[in-house]
Amino acid sequence: MNNILYIIIFSILLLPHSDSGKLFSMETEDVKAETKLDTVEIEEKLAAVKIGDKWGYINVAGEIVIEPKFDDARSFSEGLAVVRIGDSDRGKYGYINASGEVVIEPQFGEAHSFSEGLAVVRTGGLISGKYGYINVAGQVVIEPQLDKAFPFSEGLAAVRIGDVTNRKWGYINASGDIVIEPQFDLAFPFSEGLAIVKIEDFVKGKWVYNWVCINASGEIVIEQQFDFFGLFSEGLAAVKIGDRWGYIDGKGKIAIKPQFDKANAFSEGLAHIMIKDKWGYIDREGRIVIEPQFDKVYSFSNGLALARKNEKKKGYINTKGEFVIVPQVAPPFYISTLSNGLAVLKIDDKHGYINAKGEVVIEPRFDNARGFKKTK
Repeated sequence: MNNILYIIIFSILLLPHSDSGKLFSMETEDVKAETKLDTVEIEEKLAAVKIGDKWGYINVAGEIVIEPKFDDARSFSEGLAVVRIGDSDRGKYGYINASGEVVIEPQFGEAHSFSEGLAVVRTGGLISGKYGYINVAGQVVIEPQLDKAFPFSEGLAAVRIGDVTNRKWGYINASGDIVIEPQFDLAFPFSEGLAIVKIEDFVKGKWVYNWVCINASGEIVIEQQFDFFGLFSEGLAAVKIGDRWGYIDGKGKIAIKPQFDKANAFSEGLAHIMIKDKWGYIDREGRIVIEPQFDKVYSFSNGLALARKNEKKKGYINTKGEFVIVPQVAPPFYISTLSNGLAVLKIDDKHGYINAKGEVVIEPRFDNARGFKKTK
């Protein structure tokens, strides 16, 4: 997953079950997240599920608590969830609360999850529409006047002013004031006090693309010297020099020399890297702690990471690289990363959920499903 768009990440889905209700066997006792992830409170977590052609929500007991009546439904964020009434072309987006009550009427051509108390919404059409921000009460706090906008992060939001032929990116604060003038050709959200921006220049008859890092004052603190940047996480960012990836610190100094074919952000002290065509993990010193052996891996969360060694060997590994939750069913199947203690699974065309022990806790019976999120 590594390119400059770490942030526009992403999510995953899905996997099968046995008569005993268990999909996996435990190969080791070292499941660090088991106690924490298996502790669930029904009233605090909901997941969007699709039954037929409509979306609703279930609790962690698998009970439908918000009837399927929406044409699309997203996960909860800061107490509200985005829903759509109508088709994807002409439908309108609004927001509901955990009781299923519409608290912000469907009126937007596009709407996003809340972040730092504000959500990006679009009024008007996809091409001619404008972006602004609303609060959880549905009040417009930043008028739709922007040509593109990202969610707020660390008190600032990257926004674009101008059409595709004359566009520049800058940053605004939560009051809508421009704090970093639109001057960049592309800009991404702040992470650990730094943001990645792109500056284009026409030199000797061709375009040159410069990637630099700025601080919250808009000052360039890491000059162009890399072919690509990743987001800062745990004090380090992945960078590409030529055809190799390494890591820099917040001052732009090489912390781990470029030596990998691909590299991703750190999480819980580990980052997944690719050598040749296999994925493994390194620590912050650049030492390989889990040998590259996997066809696909994800970041660690609560001591577990989703990994695939081959089409039959899929599941969750611990920080030693051991599979601690292993499928007991024949392919094809797919599982998602754990979200609030549960993971989406897909068996044939139906979706259900497993817990951190690999037990099927909600039988696959939905036509689609998203991860569980807290509603408060």
